[in-house]
This record gives sequence, C-alpha cells and structure tokens, in this order.
Amino acid sequence: MSTHENPDPDELGLVDLFDATNGHLSELPVIPASTQVVDLTCNRLTSVGEDVCSNLLSLTELQSVSFRQNLLKDVQPLSRMASAGVLRRLELRDNQIDRLPDFALFSALEYLECSYNHIGDMGALESLPSTAKLRELYLAQNHLRRIDGLASQTELREVELGHNKIKSMCGLEGLTKLAGLWLGSNRIARVDIDMSAFTRLTRLALTSNRLTSMEGLEVIESLEELYVSDNGIVELCDLSRLRRLRVLDVASNKLTRLDGVGGLGRLTDLWANGNEIDDLDGVEEELSGVKETLETLYLHGNAFMEGRQAGGYRLRMTHALPKLVQLDDTLVHR
Repeated sequence: MSTHENPDPDELGLVDLFDATNGHLSELPVIPASTQVVDLTCNRLTSVGEDVCSNLLSLTELQSVSFRQNLLKDVQPLSRMASAGVLRRLELRDNQIDRLPDFALFSALEYLECSYNHIGDMGALESLPSTAKLRELYLAQNHLRRIDGLASQTELREVELGHNKIKSMCGLEGLTKLAGLWLGSNRIARVDIDMSAFTRLTRLALTSNRLTSMEGLEVIESLEELYVSDNGIVELCDLSRLRRLRVLDVASNKLTRLDGVGGLGRLTDLWANGNEIDDLDGVEEELSGVKETLETLYLHGNAFMEGRQAGGYRLRMTHALPKLVQLDDTLVHR
C-alpha cells in the first residue's frame, strides 16, 4: 500500500489554517470566513451539516479540508460546499461512509482520499467536471467490486484501490499517466487490460490477488517496482523488457525457477521467498547477472532449504553477491 501524509500548508502556499486535529470535538465552532485549510483529523464529528460543522459549507476560500478519523456516515451535504469550485484536497479517510458525494461542482479537485470506509462503488466520480485535474485517488479498504467512474480522469498519477473486492482491471484503460497503481488484496485473476500504453507507470502492486500468471506485465517497460507476492504464479513473465526494475517481489507464489532475473541490470531488491525453488545452483547462476547491483535478497522458505544445499546457502549467496547487504531476515557482515 502507498503512503501519504497531510499537506504542509506552507507547501500549498496557504496561510489561513483552522486546525482542530485531535480535538475530540463533536461540534465545531464558527470558522473564520477567510480560512483556506481546515484540518479536522481525529474528532467525533457525525455529520458535515451545519448542525455539527457550523459554517463549514458556506466558506468560499477553502482549498484543503480533512475529515480523517471521524464518525461520518453521510457526506452528501459536501456536494453543495460553497468552496467546491476552488477546493484542491478532500480527505475523508477512516470514517463510516458508504456513498461518495456528488462532485459536479468540484472543478479544481486534485487529491481525494476516501480509504477505510464502506464505499461500495466509485460511480460518483463520473460527476467530476472536465476541468477537474484529479492527480491522486485513494479508496483502499472499502467494498468496491469494480473500477468505474475514472474514464475522464486522465491526469491521475497515483491510484490506490487495495483491500477491496475488485475482480477486473477494466476501467483503468485511459489512465496512461499513472506513476503508481496499487491493487493489492483484491480478487484479480489475470491482467485483463492492455498495459502497453502505461509508459509512465513505475510502481505496480498486485499482491494478494488470484493471479496464476504474470502475462500482461512484461510490456510495462517503465516499471521500477513490481509487487506480485502472495498469488499462485507458477513462472516469471519474460523480463527482458523490464530493464528498469529495481524491486521485484514475487514471494509466496509457486515459482520453481528465477529465469530472466539475471538480465535485470538495475535490480537492487529481490523477494522470492516462500516459493518452490529446489535448485540453488540454478539460482546462483541466474543471480550472477545482478551481482553488481543486488543488495537485498529473500529466498528462505524454498524447497532447496530442506535438502543438502541448505547448509552452505548463506555462505554461497554472500560470496556470489558482493553487494549484498541483507539476506533474508539477517544483515550481511563481511
């Protein structure tokens, strides 16, 4: 899962801040009319209406508002915010929300965080006006079953939809400016869209899905980090085009070989633990191609650890890989 933090008001170029972080408030006082940033993280707000949030909806200069870690269920009143046309950041993370508001007036929205709620679909995002340039979208840990509402959001750079019930990648086709895509802990059985147009994608996570093959990933030549652990993958895809890969996580699959890894000339981190690899000689030969770059290697939990090769495993790997800093859970001391 990707990480992101509340913005520094100075980074946004904003000066008027109303900060009620950790206030444990159930109602808000009147907020100054000139306020541009409102942070209501970690309170006890049950509504965004005027009965609880005083004059929040009538403020006209808001550019960022955070409702993280409250008790919100219905956020539909946000659709009539007076500041909707200038609001750039909206954070609703960690509430009890089951439905997104209408976004028809949110013409400047760039950042939307709605993770850790009970949202069942993304259809409301279709209401975003064409002038909106949404760059970051976070809807992890919800009840999503499909990806929709994003066809017109072609400026997206980061999308986090992990820990949902999504079965298909359909709905992402037009998001070719993505740099980061996080789809871990869903129900995706295959890469069912053409990824060749995703020429800016550097980080992709498909961990803990239902993949049995990496087919479809070999065309993403821009990838620098690929996470596909905890699936049922039986062999690596053709890695010859993924020359930029620095991090490859294929742990806890059903691999018996590491074919092609030796051609990844920039690889620094490889997680291949928890597979069915039984030939340490073959592993050592393959990894000779990355001996000048590989710093972190996880191989424990493979079949060779139960045979005669296990005894010399650590010595062999540290000797064969002179740049290695960590082998499994232990630092390498030379």
